[in-house]
Amino acid sequence: SPSNLIPKIFRNLGFASLAVLVSKITQLLLFVLIARWLGAEGLGQYTYALSVVLLVGVLSDLGITQYLVSQVAATGEKTEWYLNHTFTLRLGLSISGLVLVFLLGLFLNFSRESRILLYLLGVGQFLVNVTLGWRWIFQAEQKLQYETLLIFIFGLVYSLGGLAFLAWQKKIIWIGLSYSF
Repeated sequence: SPSNLIPKIFRNLGFASLAVLVSKITQLLLFVLIARWLGAEGLGQYTYALSVVLLVGVLSDLGITQYLVSQVAATGEKTEWYLNHTFTLRLGLSISGLVLVFLLGLFLNFSRESRILLYLLGVGQFLVNVTLGWRWIFQAEQKLQYETLLIFIFGLVYSLGGLAFLAWQKKIIWIGLSYSF
């Protein structure tokens, strides 16, 4: 009903805003400490590898999520059918992206440590891409508090894990391992 719509929108907006805010603040802290502990070169290695991985990660979706959310939200039907039929497509695209990251690691001028970082970030992005296939269900059914919880957990595990690993070893490879978790 229209009277329940406004509170639901504000509740979902509040959940999402809080999760993104906490996630981004912890990631900012991670970037600052990478720059401080590893210097400009370490931060450059990290951002370059992350940029390559995120650019290739675009291949795993190609608009599938937006299409699914609009179809299921409009009709409220066939959620299971869409999940079953698009998971294989998303998995295939994600595997292609992972193979591309590994090939780029061989052909780009990376140091050994940067190449390992690229591979770890690639594996982490592959896992993120595959699991994003289920997040659209929360979006389509307008249960954004669950999607928000996933964003919050991912941001904290990545950032706090990266900070813990970085404080322990002060090597860039450990940030890639945190991203894989």
